[in-house]
Amino acid sequence: MPPWPRCGGRSRAEGAMGFDSKGAAKARCQRQRIDGWLDGKADWVSLSGARHMKAPPMSDGIARVTHAIQHASRTPVPRGELVIDRGFARDILIWRGWDGIAHVSSDTALLKACCHCLKLDLACIPAGSRWMESILSPPAQDIPQFVDEGLFIFWLVDGAFEAAAAERGIMTLLGGMARYSGEVDPMLHRLSRQVMANMDRGVTAGAHGIIISDDIAYRHGTYMSPDWVKRYLLPLWQAQVSKAHDLGVPVFLHSDGRLDGVLPLIDAAGFDGLQCIEPGAGKDISAIKTQNEGRLCLMGNVDP
Repeated sequence: MPPWPRCGGRSRAEGAMGFDSKGAAKARCQRQRIDGWLDGKADWVSLSGARHMKAPPMSDGIARVTHAIQHASRTPVPRGELVIDRGFARDILIWRGWDGIAHVSSDTALLKACCHCLKLDLACIPAGSRWMESILSPPAQDIPQFVDEGLFIFWLVDGAFEAAAAERGIMTLLGGMARYSGEVDPMLHRLSRQVMANMDRGVTAGAHGIIISDDIAYRHGTYMSPDWVKRYLLPLWQAQVSKAHDLGVPVFLHSDGRLDGVLPLIDAAGFDGLQCIEPGAGKDISAIKTQNEGRLCLMGNVDP
C-alpha cells in the first residue's frame, strides 16, 4: 500500500509516471524510512474500506506530522512555519534568553534553534533563491541535521506558474495568457520538468515531504479562470504529484488567496494537502474540510 493513504474509502495510487530501477529503489528506501519512524508507534485499522492509523502519544515531530497527513485519529495538531525571517529568528531567540545566538551566522543553526524555541514539529526549507534574502534557507545537504532533531522537513519548491511569473514578470505572464495561452503552455511544461528535478533533489537529501508553491490567487479570486487551470495547470500538477508519490513522499500545494473555484481541481490533482488557507481572503478551514470531504490535510489558516 502507498505510504500516504487517502481518506473517504479510496487510496492514492503510486502514480502513473514510469521510473527506472534506481527511482524504484529510492522510493522503496523512502517507504522503509517511513515504516521505521512509525514502527511501534501506531496500529493500522480498517474504517469504511480505507486504512487509517490510530495514533498514540508521539514523541517527535516526524511521527506527529506523518500521522496528521494520514488523518490519524487523536493526532495533536502539529506546529510549523512555512518560512521564518532571519531577523525574527534572532530577535525571538535573544528575547527567550538563548545566550550567544546573536553571533551565530549559519541559517541551519538559527532555524534549528528557532524550531526548538517555538516547539515546532516541522520546518520548511526553500529549494531556490526566489524567496526573500531575509528568509532562513539552509542548504539541502543540512537536511539530515534537522531529521536528527526529530523535525519533519518539507522541501519548498516553486511551481511552474510561480516560476513562470518570476521568469517573465507576473503582468507580462498574465498578458500572454490572455492573448494566446498556446505560447505560455510550452514554457509551463519546461518549468514543470525543472520542478520535478528539484523535488528529486530534496527527497534525495532527506526531506520527508514537498510543498509546491504556486501562488495562483489573490484575495478576491484566482488570476485565471478555473477552465484555464484545468487545461494548463492540472496536467502539470498531476505529473508533479505522481513524481512525489513515486519518490515515496507526500506533497502539498501552497497558494495564497481565494481558491474556491479551483479547490475541486486541487483535489483532482491528487495533492495530499493544502497550505496557506488565507483567512483574509475569506477562507474558512472548516468549510474547506467539508468541501473536500476531509481528503486534504490542511495547513495554515493563520493571518498575521
